[in-house]
Amino acid sequence: MDTLVAKADYVTLHVPENEETRKMINEARLRKMKNGATLVNCARAGIIDEAALRKVKAEKGLRFLNDVYPKDEAGPKSVADIADLMVPHLGASTKEANAKAAQRAAEQLIEYDEKRHHGLRREPRHSRRAGRGLLRTRQHAGRVCLGVLGRDAKLRTIETSFYGSLKPYGDWLIVPIVAALWEEFQRSMDPKAAAPFLQGGASSTQPAHRRPQGYANSITLDMTGTLDAATLRQVSVRGTVAEKHADDFPHQRL
Repeated sequence: MDTLVAKADYVTLHVPENEETRKMINEARLRKMKNGATLVNCARAGIIDEAALRKVKAEKGLRFLNDVYPKDEAGPKSVADIADLMVPHLGASTKEANAKAAQRAAEQLIEYDEKRHHGLRREPRHSRRAGRGLLRTRQHAGRVCLGVLGRDAKLRTIETSFYGSLKPYGDWLIVPIVAALWEEFQRSMDPKAAAPFLQGGASSTQPAHRRPQGYANSITLDMTGTLDAATLRQVSVRGTVAEKHADDFPHQRL
């Protein structure tokens, strides 16, 4: 990265924001850039140390082109005073990208019509069978567990149990819990994307021996974590959606 920023006339950013990439473009790297070079952020706002850019930009005559902000919403932008060009998170909307998207959509429709096989849905039908309310309940359970363990706790084990008709969707129901535990993981992502987060030290298992208690379709989350060498905490949360109101927060029971 240091070699890249020192030699490039244009530095463009296209990486996710996480603990490794946050403020990746800091004062030290900005000072390594060529005088008059251009920095383009098409990734996430947090990847650039905004205060550092404000400090170094004028000294080195850098140009800053920005497509991303902490929140995609109307209102003043904190980088307005240092950005040479700002677009409202539309940088990917080029003629080439739109043509590719239209072509791929047409190919998928033709494939579906000819073979009755398609990849238009990226998720199984858990949104209808498991219910969006249960997905939310899963995420709430994760937040409750994390709150009890403590946000500074190092996760040791994550044990998930799914009862009733939810068992076939265990892999997909792990997605909202990962989203609750790690802010950089988005619920729109799939189980494959969740795997690296779970491999970071916490083991995830789905025991098959448990029987449901009280509700046919329910979920249980058991977590252990350490605060220090002498402190181990365990927490268990069971949740369901009652009264057939899957989208109503008051009817979710933890």
